[in-house]
Amino acid sequence: MTERADLTNLPSSWDVRRLDELADIVSGGTPSKARSDWWSGTVPWVSPKDMKRPRLHDATDHITEEAAQQGSRMVPAKTVFLVVRGMILAKNVPVAITERPMAFNQDMKAIIAYPGVNPDFLFYAIRARAGDLASEISTSAHGTRRMGSFSVESLRVPLPRDQREQNAIVGLLARLESAALVQQLALSALNELKAGTMTRLFREDLFGGEALRATEIDEQPSSWRVEAIGSHFSVGNGSTPSRQNPGYWTGGSLPWLTSKRVHDTIIRAADEYVTHEAKRDCHLPLVPSGSLVIAITGQGKTLGNVAKVTFDTFVNQHLAYLKPTGTKVNPDFLLAYLQTRYQDLRRAASAGGSTKGALTCGFLAGYRFPLPPLHEQEQIAGLWRRLTDRLETADSRRTSSVALFETALEALMSGELRVTPLLGGG
Repeated sequence: MTERADLTNLPSSWDVRRLDELADIVSGGTPSKARSDWWSGTVPWVSPKDMKRPRLHDATDHITEEAAQQGSRMVPAKTVFLVVRGMILAKNVPVAITERPMAFNQDMKAIIAYPGVNPDFLFYAIRARAGDLASEISTSAHGTRRMGSFSVESLRVPLPRDQREQNAIVGLLARLESAALVQQLALSALNELKAGTMTRLFREDLFGGEALRATEIDEQPSSWRVEAIGSHFSVGNGSTPSRQNPGYWTGGSLPWLTSKRVHDTIIRAADEYVTHEAKRDCHLPLVPSGSLVIAITGQGKTLGNVAKVTFDTFVNQHLAYLKPTGTKVNPDFLLAYLQTRYQDLRRAASAGGSTKGALTCGFLAGYRFPLPPLHEQEQIAGLWRRLTDRLETADSRRTSSVALFETALEALMSGELRVTPLLGGG
């Protein structure tokens, strides 16, 4: 989230205005749920759950024009929506702009730019002031996060007096944001390709062309076996040395991982480092390079995520490690398979083989997986690695595109970066 804005060094041709001086700010509403006929129309009705993308072309729910007039409010295209109430405000301050007329609920504010103010400029300016808005969020007695009307109305917004400069800023930011969106779409497409390909590989013998047979986990090629992870891997988990003992952490040189690292399919860096004293006193088990680690806690966050470590390391108690004990299983093959079983592992954490929403090492040791001949494992693992490499490249491009947009947003909305040469002036 953007930090609080510094508006002290703006160009002399810019003003700082209150938001309610630049736009009409109105509230919405929810039509009566008792009128089922009101909820079968064609008018998009926006609520905070729709505020997951910056430009809104539609909404999850639709109402009739009568419902919009009687129980909500219609606003035109190029209206800026801002969430002002809901638990989503605990994470960020969602801002979006409509690309068609829409209605909206009472947890939002609609900001309709006055003449002379480019609505897209206002949209970007509010996003750049997210840090200011976040500081105004309070918590009700029931725990709901909210932002008062005065906080929205009094938000200070920088504005070039020349609308041509507003337009030029919008044009540049829109191009940068479109580039970031393209990279996100490419990443999403690759994720779907990888998931679909790997799921199919574990259900069909695409390399050998064998007939399938029913097994305890799924239909599998006839030459494949089904075995337990514990037959080929040593399964255990680590611990966290006491934070109260500086001798366990200060000057540490031994890599140590937490469960947040399993968001990376291939782990190439440690979170922290512990000392040899911590290793000795806390009996930390070494997890050698090439082992797999899986998050066994973290319901709704990291639980069930699996990754491979590329260096010798130690891990905390929220991670289980799978250390190969033989050569009959390619670790990359098992990693690829467990990634396709992510949802199964999460469900298992709240059912049999687990306690308090966590996976146990015993459950993982007994977890059954398909075991093709080694040469087929290597073929499947090779395809998985190629897809994974492509995903990492796509994710890096997306991250760079988003970072470029955010940097430009901050620089352009503070006047640090000017686009006035585009106007033909100085």
